[in-house]
Amino acid sequence: MVSDNGESVRVRGDVLRRIRKRTFRSAEALSAACGSVSLPTVYRAERGGPILLSYLARIAKELNVEVDQLRVPVAEAGADLTGRWMGLV
Repeated sequence: MVSDNGESVRVRGDVLRRIRKRTFRSAEALSAACGSVSLPTVYRAERGGPILLSYLARIAKELNVEVDQLRVPVAEAGADLTGRWMGLV
């Protein structure tokens, strides 16, 4: 299992949705099969929103794909205020 240390990652939502539909699964069925990945998290991922890396790893494992197929590379994600950051005062 992937250790994410609370790291949020952006998801290629269109790719995730396409793979899920190709396996003839509803978002509800995918959420249930992944265990602790909630249905709102699956929906957020399919919209391209950020989710915990460990959740993305569970989804990828259930869909039998590599995490990198579903994850937006950091270089493409751009500035993002999710995850760990520290502001200067």
